[in-house]
Amino acid sequence: GSTCVSWTDNEREIVSSILFDIYKASPGLILNCSYGKKLAIFRVRDARFVASSKARRLTISDVFFHPRMTQRRRHAILHELVHIADPCCEMAYSKDWIEYALPLITDIKSKSKLVLEESRGQFLEWIKLRDGWLSIYASENLREAFAEYICFAIESKAKAHNSKRLFLSSIEDPSDAELKHRLQLSLIAEQIETKQLGLSSKALEEALKCFKQNPCLGYLLAFNYEKKKRKADSLVIGEAAISKFKELGVDSSEEWFDLLLNQQAKLRYEGRQYSKAAELLCLSLTNHPNNKIALCMLSKCLESQGNHCIALQALYRSRGYSPVDESLCIVAKNTPLVMALGTLIERDSQ
Repeated sequence: GSTCVSWTDNEREIVSSILFDIYKASPGLILNCSYGKKLAIFRVRDARFVASSKARRLTISDVFFHPRMTQRRRHAILHELVHIADPCCEMAYSKDWIEYALPLITDIKSKSKLVLEESRGQFLEWIKLRDGWLSIYASENLREAFAEYICFAIESKAKAHNSKRLFLSSIEDPSDAELKHRLQLSLIAEQIETKQLGLSSKALEEALKCFKQNPCLGYLLAFNYEKKKRKADSLVIGEAAISKFKELGVDSSEEWFDLLLNQQAKLRYEGRQYSKAAELLCLSLTNHPNNKIALCMLSKCLESQGNHCIALQALYRSRGYSPVDESLCIVAKNTPLVMALGTLIERDSQ
């Protein structure tokens, strides 16, 4: 969606200088990002982000070069490089990382809600010292937490801020086998991100080998099978990945897991498996209660099961109205759902 534009000499110099500076601090990270090959860097016109990344691609936007971003440029690039060095989130969704990071993320999220705006700087310093987090944004999800953790480790001269130093050696001193493996994962992600119809047989074979240790590949494989119109295979892989996420203690606040829940719910719904679809949608809605598409689909699933009252509530909410009292929905029990919805919307507007 972003428009690529030509680099100016000054922009090239700024980015090259930052990359060289990062290389001096952590040559292994740069090697990880290119997987022994080349790292593509794009300049785009887009005000929605500072920098972003996908498989073997770093994208820099207009915002990056704004004067107010001068002090944040290095960190923005470093953060995205860590994402690139972890294709398919293999490290960010590993058992070791989840066991370490998830309790901290939950704690920081709950505490940050209570922090006044004028005290956020002090709160940030506290979590920096206690947890090695560079930002409150690091509590957004496991992926962002991992990127910030590695950033802090690279930025810190001591580098031993945490006795575990999780994955730091793998990032800073990758073996040839690790580079080869990550290159293969990056190709899998790249093929899916560019919406190619199906993975090559070699990439698919590699993905299936890694799948049991990496639930994120479950979503990517489920998506791939769906594109190839192999819905049954998509459902099998998707169900296994959902079980793996649950086993690891991950909930739908994590983007990858939530995407998988919604993709699988859609397939179940299309296959008239309304009970299973409703179960998956409820898991997603636990952390995303205003997802209109999920609410609308849930209302249809519940209606098909005869749960007219709850179905009406879900559909009412999916249209952007506040949840209604259950007593108001009793009228819907023997009334077509859409007619009852219209009645309540009219009543709500009076």
